[in-house]
Amino acid sequence: MARPVIHRFWRSAELPFVESRWANDSRACYAPHTHAAWSIGAVDDGRSVLTRGRQRQRLTRGDVVLIAPDEVHCCNPDEDGRWSYQMLYLESAWLRAVVGESSDASGSGAAIDEQLAAVRAPTLHARLTRLNALLQSDAALPDKEAALVLFAGDVFVRPAHSARPPPAAAQRARLREVREAIAERCSETLRLDELAALAGMSRYRLLRAFRAVYGMTPHA
Repeated sequence: MARPVIHRFWRSAELPFVESRWANDSRACYAPHTHAAWSIGAVDDGRSVLTRGRQRQRLTRGDVVLIAPDEVHCCNPDEDGRWSYQMLYLESAWLRAVVGESSDASGSGAAIDEQLAAVRAPTLHARLTRLNALLQSDAALPDKEAALVLFAGDVFVRPAHSARPPPAAAQRARLREVREAIAERCSETLRLDELAALAGMSRYRLLRAFRAVYGMTPHA
């Protein structure tokens, strides 16, 4: 008996900048099209063919691809077979804002790394899988937002901007203020941007610094 095709979608009105999709054992084929958002996809099983303009590229399990907004493309199962895949769609303005938060101390702005055409990256595939599983779970929205900011900053920033020095003494003092605020207001749902403002840091920098010092994100 053939296994049923399972499609799972997730979106939230409170996090309108992201959508998550999972498709298992799909035979669906699509004509060339575009998305308004940045799209990152991964092949979980089977084989497919990615078409970008006149370029055709065969993808297999573990491959990860990045599609820019308004880029004409289609990705369909290879030789009428079945394949399983997952997608993450990130609104362009939101992604650029997160990447911009990764500017270095000299004020040099970071830029989105657009070189991820198609790579076999088990670590990246595993991280995308964990993120999509979190998004499609019953986890709290602040946890989902924190995971998204960390993923976007870590994955989409050009490597030259990815290294971060350990938090300095002044930063550690601000992080203690954040930790104390969390303890004092533990019954409240604290927004990530509120905690970032308290620390005097961007959302991305707060998450990275807090995790470096305490081993977890503020909401965790």
